[in-house]
Amino acid sequence: FKRNTYRGFLGTEHRMMERPASVDLFDRPGITWPLRARHFSPAALPEGSVFSARSFMLTSDRHDLLTLLGLASSQILDYLYKVLLGRFEYPEFIVTVLQQIPFPANLSSKDANRLAQLARDAWSLRRSLDVHHETSRAFKIPVLLEVGGETLVERASHWNIRVASVKAELAVIQSEIDEICFALYGIEEANRRTIEAAFEAKSAQFES
Repeated sequence: FKRNTYRGFLGTEHRMMERPASVDLFDRPGITWPLRARHFSPAALPEGSVFSARSFMLTSDRHDLLTLLGLASSQILDYLYKVLLGRFEYPEFIVTVLQQIPFPANLSSKDANRLAQLARDAWSLRRSLDVHHETSRAFKIPVLLEVGGETLVERASHWNIRVASVKAELAVIQSEIDEICFALYGIEEANRRTIEAAFEAKSAQFES
């Protein structure tokens, strides 16, 4: 696409008047997710990025984005999304259905700030692993140069221990996010256990 400071995108060589959808949202920070996945998988979209037709975007005031990322990462939101979609196995997480999910009216500043902090902590933990993935935009140094050890086997073992530690921390964060969000949506304990059991059964089905 050609771009003009005053007129925006001018289109392609063969379609000079064509404009990408929602071009006014390009370059803004937000939350993005893949169209089709096992679970709703929101991720931070940094400023200066462009989303695609197969990867939607949610945007808001900057100070609300981390809170929304925490809320969107909860088990209950994934469940509500799939109920509205009418499909639980690899549905298409289309944005028009997300817009139908009610926002918790009783979200206090305390819960909002805590969700924001948890989302930031989870992002930081995942990034600590991504800086060693050569295909990641966060890549800095290969894994085996980051950890100690006299042999490749020792270094690989140390790295596996670090990954397991990060995953354990992420599980704790996810548990607290779910605790907050189940309460915000008024899900009683019996219904929560039913939802969690359904998720565990699906996870076991895919892992078997």
